[in-house]
Amino acid sequence: MAEMYPDVAKLGHITYINRSEMEFYKLLQQSPETKNWKVFYSSIIKSKYRSNEVDFIAFIPDEGIVLIELKANNPVRVSSTEFVYNYNGVERPQENPFRKMKNITHHFKTMLNLTEDEKSKIFVSSIVVFPNLNEKLDENVCFDSMNYINAGISWDHIPEIISIYFKQKKNKEERIGSHTSKEEVNSIMDKIYKELVLSKDLKVESGAGDFNTVEKNVKKHLLNYSSIFSNLNRIFIEGPSGTGKSFFALQHILLKRADPKFKIAYICASKYYCDNMKYSFHKTNNVDIANYSSIDRDLKKQRYDLLIMDDFESGVSLLNTARINDIVAGGIKSGNVWVLCDIEKNYFDIDNFMKENNFDNFHIKLSVNFRNNIAIGDFINRIYERDIYTDFLMEYYSNITLRSYSADNFERVIEETITMLTNDEGFKPQDIKVITPKHINDSVIIPVLSKKRWARELKEYSRENFNAISYSNLNDFMGLESRVVILIDIDEAVGDLARVLYQGSVRAKQRLVILASEKQYINLKDLL
Repeated sequence: MAEMYPDVAKLGHITYINRSEMEFYKLLQQSPETKNWKVFYSSIIKSKYRSNEVDFIAFIPDEGIVLIELKANNPVRVSSTEFVYNYNGVERPQENPFRKMKNITHHFKTMLNLTEDEKSKIFVSSIVVFPNLNEKLDENVCFDSMNYINAGISWDHIPEIISIYFKQKKNKEERIGSHTSKEEVNSIMDKIYKELVLSKDLKVESGAGDFNTVEKNVKKHLLNYSSIFSNLNRIFIEGPSGTGKSFFALQHILLKRADPKFKIAYICASKYYCDNMKYSFHKTNNVDIANYSSIDRDLKKQRYDLLIMDDFESGVSLLNTARINDIVAGGIKSGNVWVLCDIEKNYFDIDNFMKENNFDNFHIKLSVNFRNNIAIGDFINRIYERDIYTDFLMEYYSNITLRSYSADNFERVIEETITMLTNDEGFKPQDIKVITPKHINDSVIIPVLSKKRWARELKEYSRENFNAISYSNLNDFMGLESRVVILIDIDEAVGDLARVLYQGSVRAKQRLVILASEKQYINLKDLL
């Protein structure tokens, strides 16, 4: 395994530029071909006069240094000066990556605090990796066939080919100049490595932003996506939690409420999400909010122009179809109706429902996760043994923490967990939600709440307890999210474990901690 900088195993989290770079990071870290390599990821190499960004800088023992550029997006046109890429239908030219890497490689050695003799003895090369490109590139474009790797090389063999190409290019140069011993090469690389890590004038920094920056960028993407749905008044949206269903519905409400005569009814399953929506629209006369058990009480208008049924998989068993038909003009079959459904839809025949109610031509499936850090999404995919999420826009990776507990030591475990999150990782109390799949009175947290200290620190979730670490039953918290979630009561009595882990884990945006009984800890350890 390679020694990575920054190291996700030590830091617990890394912000990745994109999913392809995350996968390549793991490949370089775990490949047997990179044993004893030292690799810098997402590097902005700064000196007093110059700044260059490189995807990966790899120190190969006994050999030298290779600068690696990863290009997951294939160019539509190439030339010796520029590559043209298609981003969402818009063509954008960029500098030829081989020309760019040639220039960076030249400047890299000049930026280092080395003697001229040391510079002459250390070999620095570059390579561009196109994992999805099948075509070969002309040498007028790439300068040398050993300057790139395309899809002709299998993913697992890329580190091996990087090493082979590097050695071949180095041998070419050494036939011209003098040979340098392995000891000298390693000594010079060790000097460079320490300088990159420790120097104030020359250093490597992460080129990616922190979680706040990543989240802000994702919200911009969500707003752009929401415009796709803005003109759709009748739709069945199916997708796992975190794919933006409720967000898109909210944007549609905000758009439609501008007309005071246009009456909107929104129904969801979650107690707390319903309360939050009511608070958000309490001054809006043409928007009414209800949960599936309070329809008759909260939907007071005789007829609505738009009906949005969120958490449909949870509310379908409570629905009175005749009543719903009366609520919206035109009824379910032909009225302006949005149905938002999760993948957990075991309670009803979705195909039959769509056919009976004329949703066949208004069915959209979502699979891109906008909410959770990549580790959480990958965890859910492993639970279900399939790609529920096909991609992640929250390009941030934070390790999931799994701890075991017993009834005798739960108070100590929860205290150590909260101390880790607040003192060591810097989260604020309001960032943290403790969630149980059980009824609160049956939870392992009840004996803890009886202590004066915990009665002060742990509060039941509500708008009034915003500044506290709060706890909630999982069903009541559905539809909501938190920066940090501590999922407790993962024991033999939780029933459908996959469903509980899915519904609980996806509430966490940035950080997830799972506290499990000793037996469930053993079952879950391999999934992480």
